[in-house]
Amino acid sequence: MRVAVVRYGWLRKLGATSLSRWKRRWFVLSEQRGSVSYYTSKLQQTPRGVIPLAFTEVRREPARNDTYQRIVGSTRKTLVAYCFSIGSASSSAKAGRRGGGRVYYLYTDTRQSMDQWIDAIATVRASAEARALPALGLKGQTMGAAALSVPSVNSMDIATNSTDYPESDWHAG
Repeated sequence: MRVAVVRYGWLRKLGATSLSRWKRRWFVLSEQRGSVSYYTSKLQQTPRGVIPLAFTEVRREPARNDTYQRIVGSTRKTLVAYCFSIGSASSSAKAGRRGGGRVYYLYTDTRQSMDQWIDAIATVRASAEARALPALGLKGQTMGAAALSVPSVNSMDIATNSTDYPESDWHAG
């Protein structure tokens, strides 16, 4: 199956438990599927997780930005982690949101990359919501996202970049 992909690349994701660490994951944003999938490597064929984007909130999380040091060759570099989050519109009040869904915290190494991911996710989210409303019998209506229940996705097919590619080739390069 061929699936158009808007954006892909390495990000770090905070694990689901309070004792979790930031884990490096390969992310694939698919407009056709209306979701972000993540993998432990580029070569992995089955996603480690899928984040459906319809009726979610995407926001910068400057309070979670952090500096860290990395040694490259013999040089110590100080880098900044730029954090943003994706969560259901009914996400936990504990995270400053309504309801009780999962909030995914992600970070990039540059502000530009973070802004590009946020813009691309917002575009795919709007497209996914536009496709979901008629299926819910809500075409042309305005409704708070918290009133909608969106089923989770367990697995999906993937490809690469902004054009169609066979899913077996998406990780090449």
